Amino acid sequence: EIWKANSDGSNPLQLTFLSGYSGTPRWSGNGREIVFCAALQGNADLFIISADGGPPQQITTDSSNEGAPNYSRDGRWIYFASDRGGSWNVWKMPVEAGPATQVTRNGGFFASESPDGQYLYYAKAPDAPGLWRVPLSGGSEEKVLEFPPSGFWGYWAVSADGIYYVDEAAPRARIRFRNF
Repeated sequence: EIWKANSDGSNPLQLTFLSGYSGTPRWSGNGREIVFCAALQGNADLFIISADGGPPQQITTDSSNEGAPNYSRDGRWIYFASDRGGSWNVWKMPVEAGPATQVTRNGGFFASESPDGQYLYYAKAPDAPGLWRVPLSGGSEEKVLEFPPSGFWGYWAVSADGIYYVDEAAPRARIRFRNF
């Protein structure tokens, strides 16, 4: 289930009461909503719920699996991973509903826009190493980091100056920074 609490852990509030898996929650830019995925009837779909609770709104209904959602910087789009077509790629759809558009063609999973809105960064797949980017205006993808290793698709964040990521290869996990 999806819960929220104050930053010190006080005042926990359960937001979802669903039977099955619920996960990968992401806050909207305005802090009023949370997008997440849930597998309620076999495949995983995306849902939005108010940050104050209430009934979640299902926003995908495809027979494929959708997961790892994330809002665009301007809050108008939701990026997500889908296995539509047989392989995982990044898709996007308007927050206000509408058809989804495929963004990546050679694999993609968790995605995040750069702060300047020029690039979309993404991990290729849940089990594939590497962090990639593609210009939002269109163009070819390029690999920017060997990280993340297999299984660590969500352990990174893009900032204005570079990419923060967790390095699990060190004797003790470390947060690293790749300066642009």
